[in-house]
Amino acid sequence: MKAAAAVLVAALASVVAFLLITQDPAAPADESASRSASGPSRDAGSASADPLESVAAAADPAGARSAGAVEEITAPGRAVPLASAGDDDATAPAFVIGRITDAAGAPIAGADALAQPDAWGWFEADEMPEPVAAGADGRFRVEVEPGRVSLVAGADGYAPLDRALEVGPGETVDAGELRLAPGVLLSGRVVDEVGKPVEGAELRRPLSMGRGFVATGSAANVVATTDADGRFRVRRLAPGAFDMTVTHRAYPPGRLRGRTERPGDRLDDLEVVLEVGALIAGRITGLEDLGEAERGRLRVLANVAVDAAGVAADGPRYGYRRRATPEADGSFTIRGLDAGAVYELRVQDNESFWGPRGRRSETVSATGGDRGVLIPFDDGPSLRFRLAGRDGTPIEDAEVSVGYGWRQRVDAAVDDDPGAYAVHNLWPDREGERPSLSVAAKGFIAHEVEELPIRGSADVDLGTIVMEERPQLIVTVTDRRTGVPVEGAQVEVSEASDGSRTVTAGYSISFSDATLDGPSMTAGSMETDEEGRVSLDVTPGKRVVVDIKHPEFAEVRLGPIDLAPGGAPYEQEARLDVGATVVVTLVDSEGRPVPDRSVDRRRMEDGPSPDGARADEDGIATFRGLGAGTHGFSVARRAQSGGILIATETPGGAARGRQRQWTEVEVGPGETVALELLAPTPSAITGVLTELGEPLAGARVEFSPEPDDSAGGLGLRLLGGGTSSATTDARGEFRIEGLDPGDGELTISHANRAMAHTRDFTVEPGENEVALDLDVTTVAGVVTGPDGRPLAGARVTAERKQRTGRREVVSFVVQGGDGMMSYSSGSAGAEPATTDSEGRYELRGVAPDVELEAVARHEGLDAARSDPFEVPPGGRRSGVDIAFIVPGSLEITFPGNEGRAIAVVTKAGEGPRTEAFEGETVTLEGLAPGTYTVNVTPLSGGTVTIDASDDPATVEVEAGETTRYTVE
Repeated sequence: MKAAAAVLVAALASVVAFLLITQDPAAPADESASRSASGPSRDAGSASADPLESVAAAADPAGARSAGAVEEITAPGRAVPLASAGDDDATAPAFVIGRITDAAGAPIAGADALAQPDAWGWFEADEMPEPVAAGADGRFRVEVEPGRVSLVAGADGYAPLDRALEVGPGETVDAGELRLAPGVLLSGRVVDEVGKPVEGAELRRPLSMGRGFVATGSAANVVATTDADGRFRVRRLAPGAFDMTVTHRAYPPGRLRGRTERPGDRLDDLEVVLEVGALIAGRITGLEDLGEAERGRLRVLANVAVDAAGVAADGPRYGYRRRATPEADGSFTIRGLDAGAVYELRVQDNESFWGPRGRRSETVSATGGDRGVLIPFDDGPSLRFRLAGRDGTPIEDAEVSVGYGWRQRVDAAVDDDPGAYAVHNLWPDREGERPSLSVAAKGFIAHEVEELPIRGSADVDLGTIVMEERPQLIVTVTDRRTGVPVEGAQVEVSEASDGSRTVTAGYSISFSDATLDGPSMTAGSMETDEEGRVSLDVTPGKRVVVDIKHPEFAEVRLGPIDLAPGGAPYEQEARLDVGATVVVTLVDSEGRPVPDRSVDRRRMEDGPSPDGARADEDGIATFRGLGAGTHGFSVARRAQSGGILIATETPGGAARGRQRQWTEVEVGPGETVALELLAPTPSAITGVLTELGEPLAGARVEFSPEPDDSAGGLGLRLLGGGTSSATTDARGEFRIEGLDPGDGELTISHANRAMAHTRDFTVEPGENEVALDLDVTTVAGVVTGPDGRPLAGARVTAERKQRTGRREVVSFVVQGGDGMMSYSSGSAGAEPATTDSEGRYELRGVAPDVELEAVARHEGLDAARSDPFEVPPGGRRSGVDIAFIVPGSLEITFPGNEGRAIAVVTKAGEGPRTEAFEGETVTLEGLAPGTYTVNVTPLSGGTVTIDASDDPATVEVEAGETTRYTVE
């Protein structure tokens, strides 16, 4: 399990082009790039025109609460839809209304609200919706897309507050009172190395998208922009650790890091020094034959290859890469580079920016400061071939997939030349890589070429590929009553299961290219023709089942069918009976129809793997073409924000999570049965969080429901999804809406608490109230390096002592465009504590009465752990020291490896360490001495799985030594 979890890192990194990134309500745009550094103006009645002067006075929530009467605000609820009776509900506008106040209930001048869909999609910074200003009474009204909505309320001098809401078409949802807690304020200057002010520098805060995802680089929030004197003010920020990238087109990026402790804190006179930036200037040649539109799409990218100190770099500093738009004559200037660093330059088509298919030149190396660099425009290598059968007949409409490491389906057919195919722009990701090719056509055995003979930018012609005919399973479908052929029946062939549902534990993940429309001809599913016949590709020697569906007839399964070698063609006949229909009406507790929710259906004797239908505006979901027998129906769980689905299964196939309730219906041929299902009552969790009796503002509260048994023994994990969350306001209050009743886990995290607080929680129908008072339990100690001296700059966290069978922590980093995105499934919490010059650290808010370990990490060293310890609630434990020991190295040789591979190295009691590499050798440095297991596997395709039944090698790493291991 550990090895497989780690392989997910590389699988995701290899498919970054298809990774869907969202923007989360936890990360509002503190200051958009278009907003001036001085921020919006305040009303004349405001206590102060500048929050820098007034925020400290508002830092005491208890005092604010007692200052005058507080207006009673009713619980958030739904208002009367604004759409007229004649509006189409599906297109009627939806709105969110509410009121933004301070802790005392007084409106905040200059407050605004921003709302956007809480759904997955490509993140585009320039497509962020504009915030809507609140009125003098703090009230706002913002139009939204129907569905799950992320609402963010903000104001200068306050910590942003987010809330997730469900909004139906034509509805207006009242978010109630959004009470903002006092924030913290940062001010200072950005200067260059000689002290000259840097105007127009942008301070960017990592974009926390919730559910474990964080984006950095240019995708991050712009929280402030420097003025002519280089001064900046960060006005909308919650207390806690901050880590910002400071960017300017003429300088290499800088960094601003630090910590505030409590609301109202202000840090003045901060200074960021940007190094004097170098430039690379040059010209793209060979553009004479390009049209104006195509030239306008070109960009020149610069990625760090070797930094100024001669150290190889995997990517740009702080997730920030440089690019420039060339002039009409192809000339370009890239600024803000490190003088003396070596950069890899290439031309990219901006419309196909992701992946090698958008590349338009060879890679050219240049050093920061170079001028006169020439980059020849080049469409890259092209691949041409023809497809034909043994009799020479051209094969048309074949599916062509090609790529480096993972293949991408491409539209390769050459117009007006049957059987001819061409693929262009086949630039490699890395020097020396060779692409692979897969060709599939109906009635033929798929043809694959693992390494195409492509080098440099030369075109390659494979000539004619002769494809072997593939055995066919011919299925004839007729109406049992009349004997008439059934046209349009969906016939699908699949390999038969042995029925044990027992697989090896492991993880796998796959991504597919959806850029081409239409079903895959290799999917084993086709429709019958007017004669009721269909011919499906099969493989002799396999055991298969055939499923047949048609809206007017009962579904039928044929088989298992043994496809004996040499027995082709194989033939089967199916006679269909009239199908049954079940009409499901979803209603709420008062008998009103519930629209737009999904209903799952399964045939009870066939086990899990349900299909589904969505209820219409009248709450009706109709299932047609059902076979005689017993069918189960269940309301599907309310959809949560998207994520990456990982399926795991343990030996024996035991189901994990709650058992789902199915309402069974017995149907006969041709029957129509009506069924009414009670939809779960929309539920909410509301509550108050305090710390030592004081309101805890800015805490993140997440509810994660238990998985159900829908997949029949598969434990489904939605990385980055499946949770609903909210942030506590100035009074420590929060509200999470749109939940289905059921068991799950409540997680509470805060920037100034070292560990998240978790507890099991059952959501009952309706309102669920929670009141929690958190203690402050502290641990402190000293970190020493391998030389025994105090180690400054080590980052320290507290973790529960790891045990066998613990929940795996999965993390990865992917990079693309101008930024990076990282994911971690570990518990949320504060930034790690950083040791001072004497190696001292302190962790506030660790879990009490459980066995913990303090874990220190430092660049170039493996993690070091303290001895296990426990701290009583509210107590303080000092002397929890951590000592790094002299590390060793592990050199792994993978004979014959020419492509990419991944090494997974795991020490007992520790999480896995992974290293992706090319070629035959990789060295892992900084390993703590001890016994490690080693798993090495090549990377190819979109799915990567390491089988836990593999017998990994065991190696011993010794202090100060290099252990060598060769993969057998």
